[in-house]
Amino acid sequence: TCRIDFLRLCVVLRGLCGEMRLVNTGPPRGTRARLHQRNVIHCFYLLASRYASTYRRYGLFRCQQTRTSLRTLSALCLFMARASAKTFVESTHGKKSRLYEFHEAEGAMWPEGDASHPITRIISKLSESVLSSMDETVEPSIRAAAMMEMLDPVLRCPLPSPRGFFTAQKLPYVELRVHADPEEVLAAAKDEESSHGHESVMLDEFSFAEVIQVPPGEPTTLYATGHVPDSLRSLANLPFSQISAWYKVSYDGPLVPYEDVDGDDQQGVEDRADDGLGTNGETAEAAMTEDPFSAPLRPDGKFSLPIVLNAINPEGYYMLRLTLGCRDARCGEFELAAAGKNAGVVALCVTSQALGDAN
Repeated sequence: TCRIDFLRLCVVLRGLCGEMRLVNTGPPRGTRARLHQRNVIHCFYLLASRYASTYRRYGLFRCQQTRTSLRTLSALCLFMARASAKTFVESTHGKKSRLYEFHEAEGAMWPEGDASHPITRIISKLSESVLSSMDETVEPSIRAAAMMEMLDPVLRCPLPSPRGFFTAQKLPYVELRVHADPEEVLAAAKDEESSHGHESVMLDEFSFAEVIQVPPGEPTTLYATGHVPDSLRSLANLPFSQISAWYKVSYDGPLVPYEDVDGDDQQGVEDRADDGLGTNGETAEAAMTEDPFSAPLRPDGKFSLPIVLNAINPEGYYMLRLTLGCRDARCGEFELAAAGKNAGVVALCVTSQALGDAN
């Protein structure tokens, strides 16, 4: 499906370049052509993120050819997005999407694919010779013609195929629990010893979301504990010795039900929550770029990982979603599927009463 989406985007891109080459000017604001130019850039970035997410989720259990193919395809989509952004530079002025800002930020990682593959050589050569000299000072018709000339060799070149996805593979889960009290960590370790050997079952993430009271305006430390089964480590093609985690916090609702809040104040409550929300990433992609919390993995497969949450000022209910991962010997980071009592989903109740309980 990703390959079909890529070809469809190339068809749309060719049509937009043909129109721009004919009129020799960018589309005015509010027109359908301008909207299509902005969307095709966003879609290429989104497709690159989809390949990168697939690599992080399943690359640990696939062969080297599959991993390099996913990185190469992600680099190709990222190249097409940046080339489209330089071609339709008039449409990128103004407010940009978060995904666009993330990939265009300074220091953003460019995925490295197979250096010997023809498509990698092509996009590297085109980036150095063509994209480096394209900006808004070049006439629109010239930029559109250059984009069409770059599109032809990209489509004629054979694309890499991740062979590891030709067969279905069932992967085990990692037992994960999130606690707020260090004493609960010791109790959970005893429970894991008594229940060691039982098969893990994937549960509904919202059915087991525990509520943890958090004081407003202060950092909070949570503890993630669990067990990595031997079956998962035996299926991994890359050995790993560290467990890492990323988190994302989203606003869920006020402490007082909406029925008890005046209509004029409901929107203000949500705005204040969004303004004071502290996370380490607005999107999943942004969260992966931050330094994750990490801890060593014990020989028996158990781990205990402290996670420090940023301060949240407005009171209310928040949902914390924890993404569990691992780090191999080459510092490559991959995601691991988690299951357990709360499966990394915790409801945070930010209230001043938590200060009194702590004292």
